[in-house]
Amino acid sequence: MVSALCAQVKTQRALNDYRKSDWPHYRDELTKLKFIGSITAQRLRDIQAHVPEAPFVAIETVHQLKDLMLCADQNRQLENKLLELLNMRGRHKHKWDFLREILSERIVYDDMLHRAWWSDETQSTGLLYTCKQGQVNLEKPLGVCLCVCAYIFMDQKPCFTWTVLPVRVTL
Repeated sequence: MVSALCAQVKTQRALNDYRKSDWPHYRDELTKLKFIGSITAQRLRDIQAHVPEAPFVAIETVHQLKDLMLCADQNRQLENKLLELLNMRGRHKHKWDFLREILSERIVYDDMLHRAWWSDETQSTGLLYTCKQGQVNLEKPLGVCLCVCAYIFMDQKPCFTWTVLPVRVTL
């Protein structure tokens, strides 16, 4: 009995796709997306030459490509030309579907929301901190949060509002 061993050989091009992130940042260049190489990115940068009815002059970032995909959802002719430009027709349709999923659900945007740390479970007193890219700056609180409770008499449910008092640090 003869058994054959199957070995897969991956080219550098395929390895580059494996190293690309599944969660791209909205300002990333197009080559950070899986199935988008330098040639395809160049075509999208000069999209008006390839697809004159495209609503954008150039596509350079992940967010701009997402906007173009949303326009393509409304215009089938634009979608067909885009599929042809990206070479994602026929047996490559799975690439188009994967790219649409990434662009619709997995783009990472900047996280600049403030974070509050509460001293107890009632959330009556706490500290407010600044945040950048999801990293909380615990060294320097922005303010003190105080809960002010008011009641709505229509349905008798408590309504909570918070007041933030600035923190002054003196050395």
